[in-house]
Amino acid sequence: MQPVAFLAGCARDDAIGMKRMRRFAQYSAVLLFVILVEPALAVDLDWAGHSRNNSYNGFIAPSQELQIVVESHPVDGATAANIAYSTDNGATWHARSMGDNGTVNYGSNDRWHANMGMFAEGATIRYAVEVIGPNQTLWVKDGGSDFHVTVSNAASAVAWIGNTRTYPDYGSVDPNTAFWIDTETWPPGVAVSATLGYSTNDGVSWAEAAMTTNGQSNGHDAWHVQLPGFPAGTTVRYYIRAENENGTRFWDSNTGSDYRLRVNSLIRDVYTDKGRLFPGHTANIRVKLYNTESEVSGTVTVRVKRLTTEVASFTTHVTLPPWSGQTITFPWVTPADDFRGY
Repeated sequence: MQPVAFLAGCARDDAIGMKRMRRFAQYSAVLLFVILVEPALAVDLDWAGHSRNNSYNGFIAPSQELQIVVESHPVDGATAANIAYSTDNGATWHARSMGDNGTVNYGSNDRWHANMGMFAEGATIRYAVEVIGPNQTLWVKDGGSDFHVTVSNAASAVAWIGNTRTYPDYGSVDPNTAFWIDTETWPPGVAVSATLGYSTNDGVSWAEAAMTTNGQSNGHDAWHVQLPGFPAGTTVRYYIRAENENGTRFWDSNTGSDYRLRVNSLIRDVYTDKGRLFPGHTANIRVKLYNTESEVSGTVTVRVKRLTTEVASFTTHVTLPPWSGQTITFPWVTPADDFRGY
């Protein structure tokens, strides 16, 4: 314990007060208060584990940084963590300190992290994790043995496929006009091929097209493929598949939903001027048209239904020359019934 002292006294800023102060000092004892401050007790480290790395089945690419994490319990129970590692099967060992990486498991465990950097093709990194506390040091291993990570382009994962897009952009693909589908893969150099799978009948049947390399983009390998034009209104459903040198396949299917692109048709959009209306107010239903082919002439019909019952319909005649557009507005007075959907 450490003593901390405080001197007690009083003060007056007028002459009478100063005289009384001097008189008080002559006949009074000085009061000394002593407070004992007890330091906080250190938290004992009682567990370390859940060490993980970002390899795929123990393999990592030479263009990929090896990331290692470990957890310790309780929070603040560990004061430091280190990685002991070797790249020559244990002949020589090196140490790398780990940094604080926040807490996990609802705030009950500390997490430690180290970026080990990149290693050359063919290297095997053998390592164990040391977690240090005030009362003991714990070693984290792979079931009693050291962890092993091997650097191999052929066996590494295509860890990411993304930035999948079309050119022209969605909404700008016209009928019977070729367009491109682009994607990217990472780590660079791991994917040796990429394939586009696509369907024009919502998955009843599928076709495939090989994608070709298209340089690099932001440190990723870029791929693309050109598809032929499709008739107006066609919905193209598609996914991306990439393979490493060992033939292991990796997918980007938009989290299982597949990507979709709709080829533009004469009717580009149907919408209302407001998303919500009061009963009896007028809703303006708008139909946006654009023609990219030869002149077209016909009727546009809008039907308003509540569930399966038709409550209103509108028809008008239009003629559109090539490469021209028009937006038609149909005013409709909504029924007096409240809280209805149409």
